[in-house]
Formats: sequence, structure tokens, C-alpha cells
Amino acid sequence: RFLPACLRGLALVSALALSPNGSVTVAGTTRSRNFPVTPDGFQTQPRGGREAFLARLDGSVQDLVFATLLGGSEDDQAHALALDAEGCAYVAGRTLSSDFPSTLAAFDRQRCGADAFVTKVSGRGRTLLYSTFLGGSGAEDARSLVVDGAGRAVVVGWTQSLDFPFDPGV
Repeated sequence: RFLPACLRGLALVSALALSPNGSVTVAGTTRSRNFPVTPDGFQTQPRGGREAFLARLDGSVQDLVFATLLGGSEDDQAHALALDAEGCAYVAGRTLSSDFPSTLAAFDRQRCGADAFVTKVSGRGRTLLYSTFLGGSGAEDARSLVVDGAGRAVVVGWTQSLDFPFDPGV
């Protein structure tokens, strides 16, 4: 009920975060070919089946501050969202897209199976600050995340991969 009319019926919201200034950021999944992205959003055109999305609404929850898609040529789903002190959005979920956007310094730039993803987007939704696949040879999904005081994303999810990357010192 709280979504503005421009988003109703077009999206499944999976995560929500409130900022100190009263704006509401949501992430989720859409199949809509005319999802209401803002012209300066990171990704303004759908590329596959289901697309992950990220949108910020003003404090009245009636107007879009920004809205962008996040996805590749296959199905992509956003399940988790967190904001840092600067208003950057951290989004995590699952992708089947080998061409899901990743950044040069990503932990993993190649999808193998159905991978989780972790993406950080600038506070205005224009720029991908980092984006990485996270997984092994099987299936993974990121279901929750928090951002610590140093701006590091801590991700919780599940894996079916025996070769999932982990730190043996932890």
C-alpha cells in the first residue's frame, strides 16, 4: 500500500531501508518492461527476464528520488538492502545472468551456476561503486545483509556449492 502509484503492480519489494532524512529505499524484483526508472539511473533498460531494482522515495513516499534496474540477460532478484552513512545502497540477491554488472575490482567477476551478488550503488542511484558475484559451482542466494561502521557488507544466505569461497582463518 505504501508504494507510489508509479510502482504499484510492477514490482515485488523484498527489502526496505529508512534513511535519517526520512527517505525510503526499496529493492526487489520486476518483470515489467516499463518499470519507472529515472533517466540518470545506473541501468535504465531491462535486459532479461526478471530484473532486480533499487528505488528511493522521498519522505512523503509519493515521489521517486531515483529508480534503477540491476540485471543482466537472465533472471535477477534482489532480496536484501542496507544503507551506509553516506546514503549509498548495498543490494544483495541472486542472479542467473553471466552478464550481471560487475566492477573491475570485484571479488568474483564470473558467474558459475546461480550465484549470489553483492552490489553497492551511489546515493543518487547513478553509479555502481562495486558489484561482485559470490558463489561456487552450485547455486547460491544472498538473503540478508548489514553494513558495518567501516562500510563493509556482511552477507547471509545459502549455498549448495562444495567449493564456495571461504576464509579458513575465520
